[in-house]
Amino acid sequence: MKWIGQHIYDFISRFRNDVYLESLSTTTETNILVADSSGKISKSTGITSIADDAVTFAKAQGVTPNIFDNKIKLIPSDFMANDDGGNTKFGVGYVESADTLYGMRPGNNAVELFAFVSIPQGMTATHVDIFDKNNVGIIVYEASIEEQSMTSKGTGNCNTTVDITDVASTATNFLAIQVTTTSVNDKVYGGTVTIA
Repeated sequence: MKWIGQHIYDFISRFRNDVYLESLSTTTETNILVADSSGKISKSTGITSIADDAVTFAKAQGVTPNIFDNKIKLIPSDFMANDDGGNTKFGVGYVESADTLYGMRPGNNAVELFAFVSIPQGMTATHVDIFDKNNVGIIVYEASIEEQSMTSKGTGNCNTTVDITDVASTATNFLAIQVTTTSVNDKVYGGTVTIA
């Protein structure tokens, strides 16, 4: 009986600290989860896939979830109004009429829209594209979570790629993208930030 009890204890203890999966191949690729010959899962260091059709786990540090290839996608909900419309007019709304009427629009003619973008760790932001109805101006700033200042990294217009001064990621910086809307008829559809 003591022998059976010890095996049950050992079996339970095995799962307290480690995760085991059956029939996974080991691999020499890095920065992934790998299984040893006993089925114990551990972290390797480097690449992002597991051989033999196993589940892939990607490492994402300091990154927004909207990344596709080398671009961070900005969707309508990434845009917010600044305070130029006054304390009671911060509103921004999504217009859901067909064709060119879709998009985020300011709730007041004096309001500009801003998008804030975290640059993934180890990456550099190089270009910005904002897509809108009226080709309004944009300014791309580098800002910090620790300071009140922003530094301009490039200007241009919506629907045209802005080649910004490269901004390498740090633990504290981010991009602040100002879309200079001038009317409640302006609508922003979204955008991208190219990273390298």
